[in-house]
Amino acid sequence: MLRRWIAGAVIATLVLGFAAFLRFAEPAVAQGGPPGGQPGAPGSGGPPPGAPPGQGAPGQGMRPGGMMMAPDSFAAERDSIVKAQLAEIAGKEKMPAESVFKNIKVMDGLPAGRMLGAMNGWGRALGVRCKYCHVVDHWKDDDKQEKKTARMMVAMVDTLNEMFLSRIKHPDGGQAHAGCFTCHRGHAKP
Repeated sequence: MLRRWIAGAVIATLVLGFAAFLRFAEPAVAQGGPPGGQPGAPGSGGPPPGAPPGQGAPGQGMRPGGMMMAPDSFAAERDSIVKAQLAEIAGKEKMPAESVFKNIKVMDGLPAGRMLGAMNGWGRALGVRCKYCHVVDHWKDDDKQEKKTARMMVAMVDTLNEMFLSRIKHPDGGQAHAGCFTCHRGHAKP
C-alpha cells in the first residue's frame, strides 16, 4: 500500500512539473532540439553565433528559468565507447539485451544494439559521460548510485508516458511523449 502511495505521489509531482515545464518552455521545445551539433545551428539549442553566453534568442536553447542548455561535449567519447561495445557484440545486436549483457534490469527485451544507442541518448540528454553511471570496463557493476537512479528514472518516464501522456491526443494526430531530455535538457540535474 505504501509503495502505491509513493508511486502516486511521484507521478503526481512529475505531472505537475511536466505541466509547468510545458507552460514555461513551450517555445524552447518547439525551436530547440537535443543538445549536440554546432552552437547556433538550427535545432542545436545553442546560442546564435556572436551571442554572449547565456543570451540566446528568446526560446532558443533556453531552459525554464532562463538557463542555457549545456552543449554535449562528451558526444565523441560516448560514441567511441558505443562503437567499441557494438564491435564486441558483433552478430548479437538484434538479440535481447538481457541475453547479451549482464545485469539488465530495465528495458529488457530491447535489442542489444538499441540498448547501447538508448544509453548513448540518455548520456546526451544529461550531458554526461558513460562513467557518470558506469564503472568503465565494468559495465555490469552496480557500484554507482547514479546507475540505480537512472533505472528508477527510466521506470518513471515509462509510467508517465503509459499512464498519463498516452491519454493526451494532439490535433495533428501526434502523441505526447516524455524522455530524459524533457526535463534534463543537457544537464545532469534537471
